[in-house]
Parts: sequence; structure tokens; C-alpha cells
Amino acid sequence: RCPGTARHPPSSLPGPGPRSSGKNGKDKWIDNRNGNRWKEDIKKNSGQDFSLGPSGKAVTLRCESDVPFENCKFVKPKGGEIEIRNRCEGSTYGATDKRIKKICRVDDSLYHKTDTVCGIVIKPVRETDEGVWSCQYLIGNQWIKEETYIHFNYGKIEMEIPISVDEMIQKKEIVLKPDNLIKILPVVGSEFKIAFDYYISEYGRYKWYNMLVFAVDNGMTSSVNYGDRIPGVWVNDKTLYICSAISGNANACNSTETQLKKWTSVEICQHVVEGKLTFEVLIDEKSIYTTVNTKPCRFKNVKVFAGDPIHLIQHGKIRNLYFTTTDKTNGGKCVKDLTPTPVPSSGYILQNPLVLKPDQLITVLPFIGSQYKIS
Repeated sequence: RCPGTARHPPSSLPGPGPRSSGKNGKDKWIDNRNGNRWKEDIKKNSGQDFSLGPSGKAVTLRCESDVPFENCKFVKPKGGEIEIRNRCEGSTYGATDKRIKKICRVDDSLYHKTDTVCGIVIKPVRETDEGVWSCQYLIGNQWIKEETYIHFNYGKIEMEIPISVDEMIQKKEIVLKPDNLIKILPVVGSEFKIAFDYYISEYGRYKWYNMLVFAVDNGMTSSVNYGDRIPGVWVNDKTLYICSAISGNANACNSTETQLKKWTSVEICQHVVEGKLTFEVLIDEKSIYTTVNTKPCRFKNVKVFAGDPIHLIQHGKIRNLYFTTTDKTNGGKCVKDLTPTPVPSSGYILQNPLVLKPDQLITVLPFIGSQYKIS
């Protein structure tokens, strides 16, 4: 097995538990006072995620609730809590760090909103502040946790919602079908593990049949970008092909034989072995392929297809699709994000000459109203 966790980890594993989507598609973790975690619909209590915006040497972290909370606090990356509570009272500063102020003492407009807004200002921010910061507020008997990750990229402060951990993307079995987008992951880091079971009900005829693909684009261009397959799984002539972005090769593949009408388990992982980042494939818990990856990246906005948009689709189904990732080896040095940049509601989409080619997405318009002009 890939190291780190059981193949399909139980909900009692340490670390963040099942996720629930907050506003803007961000993630929230819900704890009760005993620390047990479960998936919960939190529409009534949903808050806004952190306001992320480094300004000079200051960083503001805040989370909000639509209904008043009873208490709130921040937990630092290396442990230690900063009690904020639900009133702008007590010390202006964190208990042991005078760089950290309660947001209500910095922004007067929030003085009487401290039962719905929990926030701090860190000034100046230091490299020792790097890591995951957790904002937690209490509603009833539930602690609602929102997290953000502060890191330094060549001296520049960057913040983002941390990568997901121990997520079961698709538990129940589903039939593979064309253009079947089942998930968009915010990020896939340099270390990851993907596990699933597949069942082939019928073989095709000497062509490429897609089963599963993780792609920063759509996995559907004639020239494969670095990250279009991280990984991708195909069947051709009764052979299973697993391809991924490895050491600069956008389409590094390995293969193994398949069996018809039998559930088969697959684990695809990238982890550190003897000090080297290693890509490994296991079939039915037996390792069949390993290679060192010398060019890991952090891939953003990764689409997960159980049947991609362009290839023929394998006759069959998958289940127990599980995913986990970190970015410790890469540490944000290489970042790939092919998400098109939206343009304003008016203005040029394109001014310079452009050579036409297949499947060339050039932008995403935020909307088209009842009156418009295209020239």
C-alpha cells in the first residue's frame, strides 16, 4: 500500500474530517465539543471564508457567521490559541504576541459585530507565521472551523485555502460516461494519493477508452499540457494505462493487464521514498511501477472526470474514489493554473492576431446580457 493512511480511511483518522462547502465554494470543517467530525449541512450557520489580502507587512484573517456565535478563537500553525470571544473586550493583543491584534480594535466598524465576525490582524507578518491558521467559532454545540494557509514564495506573502485532506470523492459505484465531471479540486500538490476500484464490463476494439482523469485543463487538447493528466487512466486492447506528469513529461505512462468483470483496486501515489519524490502504482495492493519525479508542481483547479470529454469511454464503473494531497516537497515553487482569466463586461477579448486551432478556449465571459455587441 501507499504509505501514510489506510487505502480507504475511516472517519476516525486524525486530521481534518469530512468537508462541507462554505460560501464561494470554500471549505468548512465541523467539530463538536468532543472532537468528533461529520459531514453536515451548515446553510443556517454558514460563514464567509477568510478575507485574504496582505497589505504591506500586515495580514488580515477573518471569518464570519450569518447567525451570532457564542465564542471564537484562532489556532496558530504550530499550536497555541488566540481567544477572541464574542465581545470586543479584554486585551487588544494576542496573549503572548503583541503583533497580533483583534480585528475589532483595528476596524471600528466591526466593534459591535464581534458575535458574527471573528478576525485578527498580524503586523508585521513573519516567516515564522507560515502554515495553516484556523479560525473557529462556536454555534450551539458545534465548532465551525475555517482554515487558510500562509506561505512565503521568494519573500512574497501568499495565502490560500489549504489543500484538501482525506477526501472520499465518490463512495458509491457509478457508471462511466462521456464528459462526466464529478469534482473540481482546488489543488493537487507534489505528494498525493488516489485510490479507487474499477470494473470492466466489456472491452472495446483497439482504441483508447478513458476511465478516469485528473486534469488542470479538460484533458481534451491535441497537445497534452503538463498537468492535463495527473493522473489519467485508459484502457486499450485489454491493457490498463496510467499516465501522469512526471519529470517534465506531460504524458509519462505505465501499463498492466486487466481482468474482465472483476472489481480491481488501484492506488496511484506520489510520496517521498529514501529522500526522493517517487511516483508509484499499486494494483490489488501490489506495487507494479515506481519512478522518481524530478519536476513536481502544485496544480490548481483540477477537474476530475469519470469519463473525459474527448475519448471513447470504457464500458464499466468505478467506486471508492479517494484522494489526499500535500505540497511539502514542492512548497509552491512550481504552480500550474490553466484556468482562463475572465474579462470585464466590456472591452477587447482579443487584439493581437491569433492562429486558429482545435479546442482553443481564449476566455470566459462573466455574463452576456440582453443587449450586446460583438465585432
